[in-house]
Amino acid sequence: MKRAELIERIVQIAGDYRKGEIAAFDAKHVEKWVEQFPLSREHQNVILLEVGHMLANFYISRDIAKGNLTRLFKSMSTEQMGNCSIKDVNFLRTQEAGKSQHEILLLADELLQEMHGTETQNCGGSKIFLYLDDCLYSGSKWRWDIKKSAQLAEAKNGATIVSYHFDIYNGGYQYSKKEIDTYLSKKGAIIKPFRSVHCNSDRFGKNDLDIIWPKYVAGSSQVDEFVKRSNEYCKSVNWTPRSLFRTKEIVSRNVFTSSVSQQIVEQAFLAVGAKMFCAAQNPAPSVRPMGFEKIATIGFGTPIVTWRNIANNCPLALWYGDPSLGCNHPLGMWYPLFPRKI
Repeated sequence: MKRAELIERIVQIAGDYRKGEIAAFDAKHVEKWVEQFPLSREHQNVILLEVGHMLANFYISRDIAKGNLTRLFKSMSTEQMGNCSIKDVNFLRTQEAGKSQHEILLLADELLQEMHGTETQNCGGSKIFLYLDDCLYSGSKWRWDIKKSAQLAEAKNGATIVSYHFDIYNGGYQYSKKEIDTYLSKKGAIIKPFRSVHCNSDRFGKNDLDIIWPKYVAGSSQVDEFVKRSNEYCKSVNWTPRSLFRTKEIVSRNVFTSSVSQQIVEQAFLAVGAKMFCAAQNPAPSVRPMGFEKIATIGFGTPIVTWRNIANNCPLALWYGDPSLGCNHPLGMWYPLFPRKI
């Protein structure tokens, strides 16, 4: 494919990203982003090809999200999902305006108006509660949303919480599910998690990964500086340092088209992320080249992006930066492909 075709594919997939909030997500925007990588034009084209491939598998457009919610709402009347009309479901509201759940509930309102002439705030009355959010990464937000919910604090014995995400990562899900089960069992309630896609974040398992996890390649002083600071931080908080880099040949067919392309993209993203980390005057401990993560890793590395925002768990090369601050500011060093809404 020619460069223009590679760019157009990305625009066609992610063209509705924050539509109406930011400048148009067009070919000029994508070209400006990819030209920043200090690589040959051939390798920049590899980045374009691979980003198009991963977005085709991991980008959640507004239309995709609405279609998923439509199928979910229609299935609520089945015994597996609670055997309850969607109009009798209690929609949980655990996050403030502007957060991911709030945006998903606005989409749910639009859908319920089309299907039943009502909105989420007018639904309820049964023992079925519905928790909606976009994606589950570490699982901490899901866990604390359920535990701190005022609505669930008043839930009667026998309540069922149906939990739905578009995408769920297995590592964060498994740990958080145990915590939630323990909490709800004391209330005589249960949770039934559902999702559109179950992604693999087990770095040391045998299955293909649905994250971007680079190998270590000698020669980058900024990558080495990140490693140094990460190890120093682990020592200061008495954490056992983890294996930061991938050592095995693991290719996820959902994320990359080949191991050769994987190497090019991972190293390009790692170099940019390490540069921005080192440029920050006082980066938070969770800031990592391949995306935010509390535990000591190279970063979470999810390729998932939704139409409403990009998670800080994605590689910094995709979203970090604010050019309006000027090139002398750490945040002004990079023009992001997906400008992130805080």
